[in-house]
Amino acid sequence: MATPIYFSDFFGVATEILEEYGAFNVSVIIDLPLFIDPFSLFDSEDEHFNELLKDIIRYVKVLRDVSIDPTGPSPGKHRR
Repeated sequence: MATPIYFSDFFGVATEILEEYGAFNVSVIIDLPLFIDPFSLFDSEDEHFNELLKDIIRYVKVLRDVSIDPTGPSPGKHRR
């Protein structure tokens, strides 16, 4: 059996489902420079960054809700 490399491999989720949800199929074995410091967004006076922070918080809440009730709306449906 091959070593799982991506989220979809490790958790047995079809890549089509991740795409439908609008989720990123992240590598679980490689550290990615894909990080947004939420405190930088929180402290920003730039309205664009404030909106990004609200979007991140909204998306994390949706992911939480879907993890509690997988039959609910998909996170991809909450995009603007």
